[in-house]
Amino acid sequence: MAILLKYQTKDCLVKGLDFLLKNQLPHGEFKTFISFDPEMRENCQYLSTTYITTFVLYSLGFINSPKVSTIRDKALQFLSQEMEPPAIWRFFGTNRNIKISGGRFVYYTPIGILPDLDDTACASFCLKSNGFDVPDNLDIFLKNRNNDGLFYTWLQDYPKHPEYTKRTHYIAPPENDICSGVLANILLYLGDNEYTQNVSDYLNQLVLEDKEAESFIYFPNNFALPYLMSRAYANGAKSMQKSAKKNIEKITNSFANDGSINRSPLSTAYAICTAFNYGILGDWVHQAIIYLSQTQSENGSWFKEPLCLIESQVDGGTLHYGSDEFTTAICLEALSRYENWLQN
Repeated sequence: MAILLKYQTKDCLVKGLDFLLKNQLPHGEFKTFISFDPEMRENCQYLSTTYITTFVLYSLGFINSPKVSTIRDKALQFLSQEMEPPAIWRFFGTNRNIKISGGRFVYYTPIGILPDLDDTACASFCLKSNGFDVPDNLDIFLKNRNNDGLFYTWLQDYPKHPEYTKRTHYIAPPENDICSGVLANILLYLGDNEYTQNVSDYLNQLVLEDKEAESFIYFPNNFALPYLMSRAYANGAKSMQKSAKKNIEKITNSFANDGSINRSPLSTAYAICTAFNYGILGDWVHQAIIYLSQTQSENGSWFKEPLCLIESQVDGGTLHYGSDEFTTAICLEALSRYENWLQN
């Protein structure tokens, strides 16, 4: 079976990379779609963000192909151009005033939002790990903590973007918040040190005491947090080892007979990547890979599922953010890591 799966994953990787190469926007961004539909099956509209591109970049780092270099270089340039002084990022990109309609770019009213530590951490990590010089922004993180040493999400001292105009509809959250998914991304960037010890303790305690459910307020997928924690661990935050076994146990107990978690390619891919990050694999991984290979579309993609959500204060309801490119990148990461594991 392993030999057969090796050929299946190789074919899936080729098709998936071709999809990403074809659908990367000219300025390097990977599209984000918004929808009030939690499954993102209908009423999806393009909106420019920096966030999706950071996840695609991270996942592509596990794939050995000349195509990756082409994709990566453009994406890194996009992220570097989105940086604002003093080395901060926002969720919405500065190209947010364009959308795709009938295969063409058309303009609509821009939307503004506060910069945040989540995008700042993810973008900084991607750029630094790929050799880009990012100004020291540690002090920005340290000044944005609560009394328990946990990092807030929003940078409320930087309210405006220099390119905002009078036409800009500006969004500002009513109050700051603490999100475990955001904390895991900050740990990925800052690593284990005296400033993040409380973050590590908090995240581990959430998992060990089964209290995660209400903690990741911006992430609708229950398997996003284990993935985010595990990739921080895989990049040096060894403090996450304390909850690794418990995370894997929860994942293992969630698989169905068809090899999927909730018949969701994204949840399944999250779980596979989490297992590889922690280095704790089970026999379930083979069937999970088969499930991913069988759910890939003819064009090489996996259908869009939400990465994150934000309560809409303008339209009411909850807006879900995701894209085919994002889901495809996570699935490709899972398949690539499995293929590399077979080879080794």
